Amino acid sequence: MKFKYVKPTLVLLIICVVISAALAATYRLTYVPPVTDPAQIVALMADDYAEVLPGSTDYVLVERTEGYEKLARGAVVERVTASNGCIVTVHSSGQYDSDPIRVLVGVGADGAVTGVKLLKISETPGMGMKTNNPRWLAQFVGGTSFSLDGRTGAGIDGVTSATKSSRAVVNAVNMAVEAAAELRKEAN
Repeated sequence: MKFKYVKPTLVLLIICVVISAALAATYRLTYVPPVTDPAQIVALMADDYAEVLPGSTDYVLVERTEGYEKLARGAVVERVTASNGCIVTVHSSGQYDSDPIRVLVGVGADGAVTGVKLLKISETPGMGMKTNNPRWLAQFVGGTSFSLDGRTGAGIDGVTSATKSSRAVVNAVNMAVEAAAELRKEAN
């Protein structure tokens, strides 16, 4: 009687071992280590940099923290200087999804935002994803400080039914503007 459970147990064990081996092999075959060489990073990101800081050239990666890959929340994770300003990547905090929104912000030499692009967003489709609309992101261009209510900077129209996502992007852009100001001070 005790042996009637041995065969199903062994079959399940073999299935688990085979599946684990297949997963390990797939991981080894598909794993791409993160790019850490500054020249490669700039080459991969140049189009995105040019989109948020039009007319820019001569990108210099000042810093890309380990938080970039580890998805650190509420943190500046990359700083880049360019011929006519700087570019800052910030991971948001306070949105619905557990992963932060990766926000790329161009800031001109005058300290005003020149462009905003969401590089990574996994918010709820139809709600938080609306913050990735180019028209909504265009509200930031030309400003230096932002809020949803307009009390502490330029008023940004929040996306209906995506208030947390909107606020997360607004906060990330404000962090990027501050980081850009620090970057300009360091350069002088």
